[in-house]
Amino acid sequence: MSQWTMSTEARSPNSIIFQRLCHRFALDKKFSLSLMWLGVIPCLLAINGFVSSNLHGKPGDVLTNDFPQAALSTQSGYIVVNVSSQARMFYAFYEALVPEDSPQDVPIILWLQGGPRCSSMTGNFYEFGPWQIGSDMQLHKNNYTWNTRYALLFVDNPVGTGFSIAEKDDDIPVDQEHVVVHLFTLLTEFFQLNSPYQLRPFFVGGESYGGKYVPELGYYIMLKMRGPASMSTLQRSEQNKISFRLD
Repeated sequence: MSQWTMSTEARSPNSIIFQRLCHRFALDKKFSLSLMWLGVIPCLLAINGFVSSNLHGKPGDVLTNDFPQAALSTQSGYIVVNVSSQARMFYAFYEALVPEDSPQDVPIILWLQGGPRCSSMTGNFYEFGPWQIGSDMQLHKNNYTWNTRYALLFVDNPVGTGFSIAEKDDDIPVDQEHVVVHLFTLLTEFFQLNSPYQLRPFFVGGESYGGKYVPELGYYIMLKMRGPASMSTLQRSEQNKISFRLD
């Protein structure tokens, strides 16, 4: 594990739980990350599989004993989205708690926060994830979570946001095109790592500036696909490029 030194710059929030402005964190490896509020940090550090390695997170790399076991994500960690620069994106995935459909038919929802450059862990811990941070800075079950019926995939997007890592400023996207290329790469790797999920319905949602990410990503996926728009199966083409197709 790399040792990171963090420092914060407060922005005079009205209350602890409503620190809605993105805080900037300076790390000794010159990484930068932005979070919607300070209270999310201890929760993210406690997520099962949260790691600071260059590779896809392995469950158990970092664990805290006092984190509610029921609140642990199904999986979380990093996925490299640029091999040459080692830029990588952080994600947290929660399987549906009480699905109404058979396992292969339970929808997976990718959630993209707005901003731009606001961490999707805001949606996770503040809006509709299975657990929320209360005014006492403790985790409480969210009675209105979407996770009851659907699987949720939260991604810190774009690179350089939240816990998604950019080794240098040039790795941070400055246009929609590079953002969706990174997201497509992440999705491709995620579904390859979790092949049983490939047959399940897939939806992309977002809020605020996420309203730009969602249609752009959907359009890019369609351009990469062979046939009708579907996320049902992944395959690697002869040109070593990833494409989506129907069986």
